[in-house]
Amino acid sequence: MRLHVDRAAQAMEELAAKGPLKPEALRGLDEAGYEEYLKAEDLTVTNGLKDMPPQVGVREIKDESHYRTGWLLSEEMTQKMLDHATEMKRAISAKAVLEKRCMSMPPM
Repeated sequence: MRLHVDRAAQAMEELAAKGPLKPEALRGLDEAGYEEYLKAEDLTVTNGLKDMPPQVGVREIKDESHYRTGWLLSEEMTQKMLDHATEMKRAISAKAVLEKRCMSMPPM
């Protein structure tokens, strides 16, 4: 469970830093590759890109890997996400083990 929590915290940090993922068919394509893809492929994938979260309070940041959209959420939401990710990592840290903090999952 610790690994799941760690992965979720990392995903939340990346979402806050680089925005949501692009649709799978468009991941890794830079601007030139994207234009080339549009010429060769069906435009339903482009419509999938339009289904991405709206650009509310958007700040744009360039994603060097071209894996994420680069559309960041508002500053307040980004800070909340980073705070929650930090709290998640703090809960599973080695220091928490040394402090003998008990973690348990509620029964499903």
